[in-house]
Amino acid sequence: MSSDLRVAVAGAGLGGLCLAQGLVRAGVDVQVYERDAAPDVRRQGYRLHVDARAGLALDKCLPLKLFQLFLATESQPSRKFTVLSAQLRVLHETLTDPNRDPYQPETLSTLVNRVTLREILGAGLDDRIHFGRELDEYEQDTAGVTLRFADGSTERADVLVGADGVHSAVRGTMLPDVTVVDTGSRIIYGKTPLDDETRRLVPAALRDGFTAIIGGHIGLATGLVELRQPPPEAAAAIAPGVRLSPTGDYLMWGVSAQHDRFPESDATMTGMDAVALHVVASTAIRTWPPTCARCSPKPRSTRRSSSGSAAPNASSRGRRAG
Repeated sequence: MSSDLRVAVAGAGLGGLCLAQGLVRAGVDVQVYERDAAPDVRRQGYRLHVDARAGLALDKCLPLKLFQLFLATESQPSRKFTVLSAQLRVLHETLTDPNRDPYQPETLSTLVNRVTLREILGAGLDDRIHFGRELDEYEQDTAGVTLRFADGSTERADVLVGADGVHSAVRGTMLPDVTVVDTGSRIIYGKTPLDDETRRLVPAALRDGFTAIIGGHIGLATGLVELRQPPPEAAAAIAPGVRLSPTGDYLMWGVSAQHDRFPESDATMTGMDAVALHVVASTAIRTWPPTCARCSPKPRSTRRSSSGSAAPNASSRGRRAG
């Protein structure tokens, strides 16, 4: 099936790429415009939970080989969700259904490595993804829409889809009175590769799935990522034309709090490297039992994030999410 419809997607993140795959599968001409100069110019997180809603969408949007590759590079499924105290006392547990098939789209509940998923979603779209094209605004008329980019260039389309994140230029043009409100939440993410030594440091209570640890004003979230197959090997076997970056098993962890609970300011943490951010995260939980502190051994990579939400007629407070 083919269509004369021309669709432009602002943003080559997970949502924009998934939509592009579905449109291509439906025979629609789609072009994706991404502000980043390349897909790997900035760190964008690690572990993601994917449930049946995403499973059904991916099944409908991706070509068969790419969907099979997605399934092959998932993590081993979680067995439960646990909330613990800082002393690792169980406060709440939610067990997964032992009778469900975690790899069927309609019952999917699994973990993925974010970079791997994005690479799969972008496979086969090389001539449709345009990096370094930051959308500034758009103008709509009876014949379609004109996209205006930060470099002064323009493009035409029949439909424009905004998938360009928290500071969406599409939303900014369509809903100029809606601003981003800083919730004050901050989180330092860490990714600790798993080997024989680091696996022994992970407490048993954290090995069965996503775990949230509550310690007063500070929170610690952890999740193991243990891939079913190494991504490059899975790609070579299932979709030889697809290139996936190597990644091993790892422990994802995140130390979260309101911004004034961290020992360093937003401005200082924004400029920190991975080692310095790890020191800040470790300091935040320094009064916790040693078993908790060992959940975040020195990582190879760390990133900081802030949390924001869109709200009408409200001005940003503090540092805006980005």
